[in-house]
Amino acid sequence: MTKITAEMMEVWARILATLDGWRLLLRNSAVRSPAVQTRIYRIFAKHGIDETRIEMEGFGSRASTFGNYRRAAIALDTFPFGGCATTCDALWMGVPVVTLRGDTLVKRFVLRSYECSFPEVSQES
Repeated sequence: MTKITAEMMEVWARILATLDGWRLLLRNSAVRSPAVQTRIYRIFAKHGIDETRIEMEGFGSRASTFGNYRRAAIALDTFPFGGCATTCDALWMGVPVVTLRGDTLVKRFVLRSYECSFPEVSQES
């Protein structure tokens, strides 16, 4: 789980804590491990997030990926290394992506893609 770090999950947990009733879907081959699942649940529990609000699944087919985007309100980009293909898929499916600006090409990829695709809604804060 090199792209899904404890620091990143702490931030995602704080975001999810502000969104009553929202759920988080984590798709990564590592989440099939019970030890990894337990670690993730503990991080979110520290922020008052019940494990029923966290759904974890390994990578699936392209069809299942696009099916998941159809039920998503937003996509949270990974950091410090942002997504690439999966984030482009989210944008292609019309799902807004929340990302952090970085100081290298890899860290800026999503933001630049978003600005090119949706300049009217790309924001900094």
